[in-house]
Parts: sequence; structure tokens; C-alpha cells
Amino acid sequence: LEDLLTVHGDGRVNLNTAHEGVIRAFSGLPRGYDSDRIEDFYGRLFSSRPFIGVAAFTNFIVDFDWQIQRSYTRQFLTATSWFRIVSEATAGEMVCRLEALVFRDVYGDCHLLRIAEIP
Repeated sequence: LEDLLTVHGDGRVNLNTAHEGVIRAFSGLPRGYDSDRIEDFYGRLFSSRPFIGVAAFTNFIVDFDWQIQRSYTRQFLTATSWFRIVSEATAGEMVCRLEALVFRDVYGDCHLLRIAEIP
């Protein structure tokens, strides 16, 4: 649940890495599902991981039951990446180093979260 507890989180859970209990805690499956149908859904879901991109998860949902509301799928993401960029420059005898923490979201957009100059 780290993503839900940071100031940079968007409230979604990574479907590929989240514990089974966390994923089961989200509501949004059709009300008409009995316990067998629910177990069938989760069994197929967990055996299909990892999902490579949002489209793979969307295709899984459509193939399983197109009536699952989009609001359910919007609670999850399938990939995120955090990376660090380190740059070092030398001017005469002085060395300056910059470190940046970047988040790349599931849509490919990069967001600079933190930049620091290290003397």
C-alpha cells in the first residue's frame, strides 16, 4: 500500500505486484457474481499476471465479462517505473553533481519528483 501512503501516490494499486488480499479488497465486480464466479475471476486474474501494459488488463476484463465497470479497472495500474538520473560536471577544480528522481507513469509521461545538488 506504499503508493497509497506517499504524497506522490495516485491512489491506485499495481496489479502486477500487489498482494492477493489487497486486490481482493477492491470493490467493483458485478453484484450478481456468486462465490464461484468471484473465485473464477480471481483465479484467472492471478494466473494471467504479469499484465504488460494497461491494454492487456483491459483485454482480460473484456474477455472475462464486458459488464465489469470501468471504475473497477481504474483502481489499478499495471506498471510504473521510478528511476534516478545522476549528472556530474567539472569546472576547474569544482565538481558539481545533480541527482533527480523521476517517475514514469503507465502512459509514458515522466514527472520530476525531486532534484538535489550534491556538493
